[in-house]
Amino acid sequence: MYRNTLIDHPITLILGPTAVGKSEYALALARKTGAHIISGDAFQVYRGMDIGTAKISREARQEIPHYLMDICEPSDPYSVADFVKQANELCQRLKQDKIPIIICGGTGFYLYAFLNQFQFPEKSQDTRLREALMSEVETAGLGVLWERLMGIDPDYRGMISSQDTKRIVRALEVYAMTGEKPSYFQKKAVPRQDVTCIGLTMKKENLHIKIQNRVDTMIARGLIEEVHGLLDAGLDPKAQSLEALGYKESVAYLNGSL
Repeated sequence: MYRNTLIDHPITLILGPTAVGKSEYALALARKTGAHIISGDAFQVYRGMDIGTAKISREARQEIPHYLMDICEPSDPYSVADFVKQANELCQRLKQDKIPIIICGGTGFYLYAFLNQFQFPEKSQDTRLREALMSEVETAGLGVLWERLMGIDPDYRGMISSQDTKRIVRALEVYAMTGEKPSYFQKKAVPRQDVTCIGLTMKKENLHIKIQNRVDTMIARGLIEEVHGLLDAGLDPKAQSLEALGYKESVAYLNGSL
């Protein structure tokens, strides 16, 4: 049974841990309300990365319109700034057409940034700088970059993990490009008032079983072969897209280090 939260708020955000059933819930709610679905996942944007990102079937996508899936090549960079910009544009267009909106996550930081309307610098990427910082991670260790970031912007400590390579590098990239502390852009945030959040939960032991079953199913469906095909097509094993859970482990398995 589903509450029609879409009457008062045109955007419904579905949250919850991996394998809790967000996609199935979103589809059922969309069927009842006529909503369209925006993916809030950082890796479902990539073409050819279907099994490990648990994309819903193409049949379901033909039944219910979905957005922000299969919009990038695996070699392309994609950031939280891209997601927030594209999600905002989609929401504006769907609202104008009076279509209810469901955002199904996905990536927690992306959803948090959308909910709080994070502001981002206009020039958002410097590929060479990012590659240099990633090389430094390999040679000096992530801890060195973390301490550098904390020296620049101690207020950022509670916003990202000290083990989050991608976002530590990204924060240093933003600082180098803009001269502004990364936390500056988040402090300008203004929470949205047009969103209802639905959080899905499950007993931990049951969730662990579902996650294990999902992993087994992904392997059986051909996750290793999917990753092998991406590498054979020339994708750099260090590509951002292959940082996704399941993919980086598959790369390690294929190169013999796992």
